[in-house]
Amino acid sequence: MPKTVEIDPLDAREIQVLETAEDIQARRDQVLTHFQNFKDAAKYRREKLEDSREYQYFKRDADELEIWINEKLQICSQDGKALDEFGRQLLDNQHYSSDLIREKLDLLSKSRVLLLDKISEKRRMLQNTSNYFTFERDCDELKLWAKEKLKMALTKDYMDTLNINLKCQKHQQFLNELAAYQPKMDSVILN
Repeated sequence: MPKTVEIDPLDAREIQVLETAEDIQARRDQVLTHFQNFKDAAKYRREKLEDSREYQYFKRDADELEIWINEKLQICSQDGKALDEFGRQLLDNQHYSSDLIREKLDLLSKSRVLLLDKISEKRRMLQNTSNYFTFERDCDELKLWAKEKLKMALTKDYMDTLNINLKCQKHQQFLNELAAYQPKMDSVILN
């Protein structure tokens, strides 16, 4: 009785017999190309993850600084008003150190204005940096999308007349996707 081997249909794959040196070389080149593409994709992904990590560090630090600034603003406005009122009362009562009190109130007022200006400048810089990172992320996302679509567009499967309806559907899906991405592309271009 002949020996039979059962093959699990889930594990069954099409096995191609390579008969000539050219077939083996072509398969080797194909495997090497796939491996290089994998390495390039892994490198690109690693770079994007590193960029993302750096952005998260930046965002964490910026958020902490913004919280600190807001706390100082709150203290400055609450304590500053109370101190201004107290100083005005002393001046109204013609305190013996009125000149020193007036100088101190003026100095505090100038310092408060300077602090608010610096805070405003810092907030603007943080917002610009945040906008830059958002722009970079959007550009990377659009480049990746365009690269995927270019790869699909460069295939030669349009010459194969089989499944022409499916190919037309895929093309229509691409046009719909392109229309959906158009506002994002316009946004990146205008920024």
